[in-house]
Amino acid sequence: MKAAAADRRGSETRARQHQVAVRFSDAEWARVEKKAAAADLPVTAYVRDAALGREIAAGSHVIAELRRLGGLQKHLFTESHGIGSAEYAKVLVAITDAIERIASSAPVTTTA
Repeated sequence: MKAAAADRRGSETRARQHQVAVRFSDAEWARVEKKAAAADLPVTAYVRDAALGREIAAGSHVIAELRRLGGLQKHLFTESHGIGSAEYAKVLVAITDAIERIASSAPVTTTA
């Protein structure tokens, strides 16, 4: 019955009735914040998902931005008619490598 009431309200947050306080050292907190940001999640959602062993996908928005930048770089390369081609090629390779690294590490399953 409570689940039906929560559905009527339309808020998953209000259906969560329990809170927990957790203490982190400065180093731990920095790591948690960094990982939450990489997953494009608020820290609370990141900690909840990690505690429940849910998959935490890192950075689909980062991959999209890198692809956009790669497209711009390719456009500049094409427009330059070969001037500075070695530099453009290095940047394109670095962008491609970054996308592959992020994509290969994207689904991170945390377990308690």
